[in-house]
Amino acid sequence: MSGSGARATGLAAAQGLAALVLLVAAPLSAQGDRVAGAAEETVQTALAAYYSALEKGDVESAGSRLTPDYFYVAPWGALELRSEQLARMREAFASRSLRNYRVQIRDLRTGPAGEGGAWFRATVRETYLRESGRRARNAFAEDPLTTGVAVREQGSWRIRYLQQTWSEETLRRMVPILHAAQPVDPEEY
Repeated sequence: MSGSGARATGLAAAQGLAALVLLVAAPLSAQGDRVAGAAEETVQTALAAYYSALEKGDVESAGSRLTPDYFYVAPWGALELRSEQLARMREAFASRSLRNYRVQIRDLRTGPAGEGGAWFRATVRETYLRESGRRARNAFAEDPLTTGVAVREQGSWRIRYLQQTWSEETLRRMVPILHAAQPVDPEEY
């Protein structure tokens, strides 16, 4: 299978998995309503702590805001388990290929997802400098739609699932930058 065919298959699989997860994480019981009143505040706290740790480059603290069975679906369609995402972030910060990472969480919406759980949806404004390909530094500003599920475990809220989807505006701005940073030969991607 060609590289683009494998990527397309991976993207379709990740999107299907994300739809399945959101279907399963939808309100599962009336008991979940007990979380609804405080869900926005607690999910906001969990997301803010996660992103605040990443802003500082503290991947270990960010990881402590995730459940052991956490997984991430990236805007480019990759599915990453907790250890894979944390390793990627750790490497990006250590190599300084990711710098000046800043986040603003906007338009947060939440709802119950079973007993002790909450789904969330927000726009997460991410700005950063990234070393990529032949370009020395690229400044990025993204506004991905960020959805997921948070659960209350061991007395604190943690993120179990996170998915990000790039907005049309973000794609318009990023595709030329990313394309310019890629090798000329598509087989090298």
